[in-house]
Amino acid sequence: MAGGKSSAPVAKAEPAVFKWTPASPVKWTRTLQLTIEQKVALKPEVKDFVPYLMIYEADKSDWEKKSLEEDKKLQPVLAIHGAFDDEGNFSVSKIIPMLEPDYSCMFELKITGVSGSSLQLKDKDGKDIAKLEVNLPRIDADDTWQLDLALRSSKKYERCQDRVVLTVELPELLKKPANYKDDRFGPDSNEDKYKKFIQPGARKSFDYLYIHSCCAAGKPLATWLDYPNVLETLLEYKCGPHFFIDREGYIHHVLRNALCAKHAGDVDSSRARGNQASLGIEMLGLLDDLSIALMLCRELVALAKKPPSPSAGSTTPKTTKALKDIVGFLCHESKKKKKYTSRTGKMIDAMASKYKDADFSGLTEIWIPPDRNSWPKALGYYGVPGEAANASIQALYWNALKSTAAGDTYPLKVANKKSVKVTSGTCKCVASKGVDLDAKAEDITLCRMAKDEELPCEIDGGNIYADVPVADITQYVNDLLEGALKVSEKRKPDIEKLEILMALSDENYKKLLGYTDAQYASLADLAQALQRIYRFKRILSHHYAAKKRKRDPGGYFDWDKFLSHEYLADVRMLNKFKWEPTDPKRKPLGFAERNDAGVWGG
Repeated sequence: MAGGKSSAPVAKAEPAVFKWTPASPVKWTRTLQLTIEQKVALKPEVKDFVPYLMIYEADKSDWEKKSLEEDKKLQPVLAIHGAFDDEGNFSVSKIIPMLEPDYSCMFELKITGVSGSSLQLKDKDGKDIAKLEVNLPRIDADDTWQLDLALRSSKKYERCQDRVVLTVELPELLKKPANYKDDRFGPDSNEDKYKKFIQPGARKSFDYLYIHSCCAAGKPLATWLDYPNVLETLLEYKCGPHFFIDREGYIHHVLRNALCAKHAGDVDSSRARGNQASLGIEMLGLLDDLSIALMLCRELVALAKKPPSPSAGSTTPKTTKALKDIVGFLCHESKKKKKYTSRTGKMIDAMASKYKDADFSGLTEIWIPPDRNSWPKALGYYGVPGEAANASIQALYWNALKSTAAGDTYPLKVANKKSVKVTSGTCKCVASKGVDLDAKAEDITLCRMAKDEELPCEIDGGNIYADVPVADITQYVNDLLEGALKVSEKRKPDIEKLEILMALSDENYKKLLGYTDAQYASLADLAQALQRIYRFKRILSHHYAAKKRKRDPGGYFDWDKFLSHEYLADVRMLNKFKWEPTDPKRKPLGFAERNDAGVWGG
């Protein structure tokens, strides 16, 4: 830690004139009071000598090993100027704070003389003051404040008087301490409980606070955000943060802050530093590839099962494009992506004249990141959404065509004329595996003829059109959709099927989305408490620091809601964290742009 330059040597051991009370270790509290006591009288050896006491925040090394140069590892906190009278009693002439007030941890300081009586305190201009509050600097990497008290002597050197070690417990700083759960230690109170989360190596700083998101993908869908499952999952991966915030807003402190956690990994060094310079908070929530795909699938399938009534209206190009983008998003990881996007694109264009924009508003209002193609492969989608997207659009497409049926049948083109035998206005399937029956204009298969099945038909332009019962086409389309929902994907140890998603109650489904008000409140509470102790340079998302490989906490993390929370009021007063929710030019603007949000602070 840097202080001012000085050529004065450091004193070796000499009897202490001043001592701290109480003695170390001391737990910091909001009402902490420390006293500097003059223990022995000290008559000045030089006439007109003006002594002063210095309070430094230091590291653990011995005073004799410190130098007083710029890198002396002593950060000046307070200078107490004064004088000794002829009897050796100290009095205060002025007190000069060396740190700017910044809503950090503070303590009240008193000074007593040899007789035990309190000395009159002064401000930096020498005026009497009734109370002195001292700002503490950023805490050391070992999670303690080491306050060294030194005396500038007549021999023109500083000599160490005493040291007090301060520790701090987070509940003292939280607005809602009842939400704090200390889970750092095992049965032996000195043993770290979650050693799998520890990154080997010494901590370098507390410059950054990371916000992550995590879930228990691989467990049953309804339990993805249950804290015990999430904890178990991260232990299996041998990586984790210092804190978890669960859906009820409880803060689970799982690793001592002095330790480096395996939470950030490789990051862009031009934006941030990694595990040895940061703390990590995991919010229980879903990443974009999981959450957005779940929302789109649930809404699209529900729409396909209960389609809107076709009308004489028409969807705008904006809605048509949005529907194609939705299919593209859901088919992104499918091996059939090209086939499905081409097929559904034709159906979306064909049915545009039968629907209105409002029919799809619940679907198109779901935000889709525009940079999906640049995403790294992260957790992947739940189940096989490409199949469901294809089948859902087909159901909506058929619903539009059905409205044009003249009666109980609808003409479909026989895909392979050699598969049927036409006799007197009737076609009979002669193919052992049956034959597809397609929509006339788009060649979309909407039904199949089984071997030996007969249907009325017409021949037009060299093509054979079978008159298929509307009910049969509807059944075929519905079966296709139900079959798509049953397609399974294994994510050890669970088997994922979209029918499980569709079977969730609305209440349980909504529990998987976004982040809860309780989580935002606890995140704001925790962030401000930690800022008081560590004075972070930046609070940032994992996505911002490692954009090429991470998305968390995701596009549905509401930065404005987090930053505007009342529990962050003190942090917003700091110059480098200035932010007003009503300012349209608020910085960084990225907080209002969900796909590239993520850094707060200078």
